[in-house]
Amino acid sequence: MVMSYLKEREMNAVSNELAQMAKRLNHSTLWRNGSPLCIERLIAQDCNSSTSN
Repeated sequence: MVMSYLKEREMNAVSNELAQMAKRLNHSTLWRNGSPLCIERLIAQDCNSSTSN
């Protein structure tokens, strides 16, 4: 069960990072013309891993 949960978190790295960021911030945030660098990196990693499989 734990392995399944960890794999799901790994597969949803962007949503997990956004959820963690929401916990840390004390205000609402809206990104109109871009996204946080950490999210852009995760998206790039996700795209790279999906093309290599």
